[in-house]
Amino acid sequence: MTNLDELEDLLRKDEKEKAYELIKEDRGITAEILMDEGILFGISGEYSISISYFEFGEKIAEDDKKKEVARENVAVAYNKRGCTYYELTQHEKAIDDYNKAIEFNPNYVEAYYNRGKAYHELKQHEEAIADYNKVMELNPYLAEAYNNRGVAYCELEQYEEGVEDYNKAIEFDPNHVEAYYNRGKSYHKLKQHEKAIEDFNKAIELNPEYADAYISRGLVYRELYQYEKAIEDFNKAIELNPKYTGAYYNRGIAYHELKQHAKAIEDYNKAIELNPKDAEAYANRGGIHLQTNNDLDTAIGDFKTARDLFEGKDKERMLGFVEWAKARKEMNMKNWGDFRERMNEAKEIFERINDPLSLSFAASIKFSYLDEELDNALNIPDPIKALEEIETALKNLPEVEGLIDPEATIFGARVSSFAILSEFISSMRSIDENTDLRMVKAKLAELLKYSKKAEEAFEAVDFIKGKTAIVDIQDVISSAKQEIGKIEWAANKKQKALEILRGYWSRLSSAIKVMNGISTREIENITLGREIREMKSELRDGFTETKEMISEGFEKSSEEHKEILEKIYATENILLQKDVANARYRIEFPPSPSPTKIIVDIPMGKLTEEQIEEKAEEIAYKFKYLKSKVKEEFLEAIKRIPEIGDKLLKRLKKTRG
Repeated sequence: MTNLDELEDLLRKDEKEKAYELIKEDRGITAEILMDEGILFGISGEYSISISYFEFGEKIAEDDKKKEVARENVAVAYNKRGCTYYELTQHEKAIDDYNKAIEFNPNYVEAYYNRGKAYHELKQHEEAIADYNKVMELNPYLAEAYNNRGVAYCELEQYEEGVEDYNKAIEFDPNHVEAYYNRGKSYHKLKQHEKAIEDFNKAIELNPEYADAYISRGLVYRELYQYEKAIEDFNKAIELNPKYTGAYYNRGIAYHELKQHAKAIEDYNKAIELNPKDAEAYANRGGIHLQTNNDLDTAIGDFKTARDLFEGKDKERMLGFVEWAKARKEMNMKNWGDFRERMNEAKEIFERINDPLSLSFAASIKFSYLDEELDNALNIPDPIKALEEIETALKNLPEVEGLIDPEATIFGARVSSFAILSEFISSMRSIDENTDLRMVKAKLAELLKYSKKAEEAFEAVDFIKGKTAIVDIQDVISSAKQEIGKIEWAANKKQKALEILRGYWSRLSSAIKVMNGISTREIENITLGREIREMKSELRDGFTETKEMISEGFEKSSEEHKEILEKIYATENILLQKDVANARYRIEFPPSPSPTKIIVDIPMGKLTEEQIEEKAEEIAYKFKYLKSKVKEEFLEAIKRIPEIGDKLLKRLKKTRG
């Protein structure tokens, strides 16, 4: 009789043909012996050897009954090996084995069920549904099959069909936790929020440690604007699983909606710590900084990271957000031309991906001209002359169509603030010998009432500078209201009213300037400090010279309130200038006075490799839209930039491929 150890050794070497020849030559080996060996190896988890023994047993079985038993055992072995592959996430191999199992046993319910699961993992949902249909044909009472088919239907966005299957699963198993949870998710998709909450409640009742159910219920609460309840659910999910990234990400959104931005950022930080490739966490964290107009450099960094992690339209969308955040920086610095340039670039990006947000950018650009006019009015020392400019600007108020928050609220509140300011100046200016001062006091009280609405609007979008400014305006109006009594006893009421108005004008204009940005000297101080900090570690030998250049630019700019620009290279298409005040080189194409132009700013001094690479990416993006002649002139301009020009050209060539 053939030695079974020898047979096993051949099978381990995958020499199945030799093993089968030995079996055929030895009449002492029966189908029963081979199947017993197959069972033993199956129990020990060695399914490949188990399958071979069962297949040999089926081939040498003397009668049909024994052959049928052998075939059923072969099917079981293939099914079990398929399950092993499934656990190893080798789903294609698992399906091959399930196919074999079904080939040997066409009515093998478990094999159809398992193959349906594998198809689901491969997102082949139609195939999964077909297998679950077969399962139900063979066994109409299997709750798990209905649940799984429901999941497949929902993946295909056939939520009504999914709900019907979950109903069946619950009918056959009233304690089927997953079916309640999945049905709740389907109701959520169908906007049947109350039913969704009921199902999540039931899932949690059956399994109080079901973190996913808390998350899903929290999402429904968030859609119902019940943010506190949502946060409670996200807290519970985190308590159950402190490493549940999605719980932090979603709780952060809820905090964001409650304007608790610091807590939201903490949660996004934690989500990123747990999953450094969580693109949405970076995007949302950047969004908070952008919305609050705070730490815009961090916002830019977050949007760039999200851009690298996203795919498709989201990747380009993040590029638009980068330009948006850069535009905000320019707005805060009162660089209106650069602001509009950045916003135009953002608008074009969003237009390319058919994102309606592009309409908001177009509206913001329109509003920037109003802002610039109002800023100019605030620099007029005489409030009466300033009033004329403010009234003219407000008459040309642009349409707000397409503008979204926070810009819509901020711009609206700012316009309201200027309107209040205009009314205040007009009221004080109109006072003369015949004026009923009680009516003036009533008017000022009315303006204070209106100003509260502007204050609430600023608070709604967490625009602290705006709120601070409107509170200062309120203080001025209140103080002026109290001083109306002095006018009544004055020898010249009109003159006294104008004296009071002029006395308060500097406070009023300063308050509005705070709302719209920061003063010129503060801008220059911040710019100088930022440039020195960024360049200090890199400049080394050239640091002193560059610092003197920046300081010289700062002093002259403070006196003259204008940039110091030195033309270095110019053609019909290209203008390269040295901007000492802002420690940068600026390339414009086409040069002014063209109404539409592209601008590239390159910092002075030495840059890190990372900074060079980032600048090259920005240039390459703009470069691809230029004509050949302009490209040549542009490259020549780059070459003329001291220290950084040659390195930037080399990196640009790599970036452009």
